Amino acid sequence: MAFFSSDRRATPLVDSEMSEAMRRRLGELIGLGLGALAVLLGLCLASYDINDPSHFSSTGAPPSNLLGRFGAIVADPMMRAFGAASWGLVAFFGVWAARFMFHLGERRLTRRSMIAPLAFVIGTVFASTHVPWPSWQLSSGLGGFVGDTVVRSLIGILPMNPTAALQSLSLAFGAALLAGAGAALGVTAREAWLIVRWMARSLLQVIRQCLRGFFAALRALAALRQSPRLGGDQRRLWQIATGDNDVTPNSQMDVLTALWTARLVR
Repeated sequence: MAFFSSDRRATPLVDSEMSEAMRRRLGELIGLGLGALAVLLGLCLASYDINDPSHFSSTGAPPSNLLGRFGAIVADPMMRAFGAASWGLVAFFGVWAARFMFHLGERRLTRRSMIAPLAFVIGTVFASTHVPWPSWQLSSGLGGFVGDTVVRSLIGILPMNPTAALQSLSLAFGAALLAGAGAALGVTAREAWLIVRWMARSLLQVIRQCLRGFFAALRALAALRQSPRLGGDQRRLWQIATGDNDVTPNSQMDVLTALWTARLVR
């Protein structure tokens, strides 16, 4: 909206700073809505029970779904059609909710959302290449009947034995899912690099702590093997590891365990 001043130039009713503030508040409201949708959908899927009343199951028992009959009606067709890949929608809404609320590239949603359906289908196929866990309730695989149908068709086309074809499909669709999910969730090259760097640093820290504890345990074991009984050196190791000067260890294993734990938590 604008009005014309005396020199006939359009003057906006709201200045640029106010317009930007309004845009940010609107984005935060959209983020809250997407976050609420992700939470509700997650509750539906987490409490899914194949025996709940829905369009595919007629029973007089009360639904065990956390959102009642509505949750059962929503979750049942999703799980039957897409299996565990249905959680991809929760991730999609949740990540974009965070982006809108904290203003982390929310303007990419329009372009990146067009990749989401393809990434979702890839996820169903990738899930179907894995063996369901024992508590899986459905007769279809982890990708639902959509993923199972695509996997069966591809296995029949590939010129190799079914086992090798299944392994090849798992690797190929796993890589495609990683790329497709990153694109659908708005991940840029810089963000991908930051994620990889954080994971590498975290892995190195874990390896470092494990090695420190391992070599400390070896040193403690070598010291303990010098004497079959606990002497002053072993009691000193116990006190250093536990910080308790009043309690003495009952065995060499107590000293070794305490020293290992102390090294890991430092």
